[in-house]
Amino acid sequence: MTDPATLHTQACALRTAASTIRVQTSTLGSRLPELRRRYALPDPDLWSGPNADTYAAGLTAAVSDTDRVVADVLDYADACDARAVILDSQADLLGAAG
Repeated sequence: MTDPATLHTQACALRTAASTIRVQTSTLGSRLPELRRRYALPDPDLWSGPNADTYAAGLTAAVSDTDRVVADVLDYADACDARAVILDSQADLLGAAG
């Protein structure tokens, strides 16, 4: 059986991982708004045609895909935090019983 100190250490590592994930996730897709500003989506007054349509579809897909990845990664960070709470609870129970 794992001792309470080990469980608390594992919980701390999970919280650190979750925090790091959240910080790193904030940069995912950070260049997409700049790309949109610099290279506008097609507009009949600005540009149009097959290449414009391809660009618009690609940029829209990139934004959507990035949003999904960010959501998945943040869900994982939440799961790390939830697991840390469980480990701390288990450690506290073991400590109280021992």
